[in-house]
Amino acid sequence: MADCIIYNKEESTVLSGIGLDLASQEVSEEYVKWIIAGLDEDKFVTNIATHFGIHHLIIEDFFNNSHLPKFEVFEDHYFLTLKIMDYSEEEDSYLLQHTSLILKNNILFCFTVNPANIVLEDVKKRIQESIGFLRLRGADYLFYRIIDLIVDQYIGAVNIIRNTIDDLEDRTVEGDTSDITPEILDLKRKISSLRRIMEPLREEIIRLKNTAPGLIDTGAHTYFQDILDHLNSGISALESFRDILTDMMELRLAQVSHSMNQVMKTLTVVSTLFIPLTFLAGVYGMNFPGMPEMHWKWGYPFFWILILITGLIMLLYMRSKKWF
Repeated sequence: MADCIIYNKEESTVLSGIGLDLASQEVSEEYVKWIIAGLDEDKFVTNIATHFGIHHLIIEDFFNNSHLPKFEVFEDHYFLTLKIMDYSEEEDSYLLQHTSLILKNNILFCFTVNPANIVLEDVKKRIQESIGFLRLRGADYLFYRIIDLIVDQYIGAVNIIRNTIDDLEDRTVEGDTSDITPEILDLKRKISSLRRIMEPLREEIIRLKNTAPGLIDTGAHTYFQDILDHLNSGISALESFRDILTDMMELRLAQVSHSMNQVMKTLTVVSTLFIPLTFLAGVYGMNFPGMPEMHWKWGYPFFWILILITGLIMLLYMRSKKWF
């Protein structure tokens, strides 16, 4: 079962839950037909792809969730696999949903993990409400628009990472003593995940733009160049983020080291101050009968005066050396 949208500049028709018979029907060239199916409908996806002459190796790629972005040119259709990002603002995390697009004349197939994701729902709304140029142009523009919105999701994730890094920088500069190491490691993981899908997609968009004849109008190449610019900008930002996080980690380690040095410095001063005082206490704690101060009426006050004078001399000496 699948959803199908058939449209031109005058009208659009939405068909939900259609079977292979309706999905395989041809439409006139003045219409664009967009078929959307979930990968859980594996039998339907396989049958509809086989009906339209899609190579069996490409069909296998539909269901390979670990597949990196890839673009293939065939005689009468194009194939692109990539990842749609489903971002959760509440959990500050995102899922990458495997998606395949096939452009064949005036038909676009979209096979994805979640057919109701935000990108496809936005495109459906634009078609139904005739927003933008979708209803005015062909299937190649629909192909471009879906890719563009997916890339916009990537750029949105890049901007969220940028804001988080800015916040961490402010906290670090202000001397926040909380441990930001887990946050830095989480950001590095997200950056690696985004680069793993954006860099291959950039290479495939370059191939699409430079080597895809026929099914994509030459005027649409400008749009794909815009996608390429966004990907280049996002990848460049991710590379700079990685360097910033590395520097931030080093700064944080330096701050921790400096803090530990200050603690050790304080402990050293206190320990050094008490060395002569401990010596004096040890001497007068021996209780030898011949010690003259033992039976002196002012012996106890004398001991405390000696302790205080000795401690003061030690403090002044260390202060003069700028040890604290």
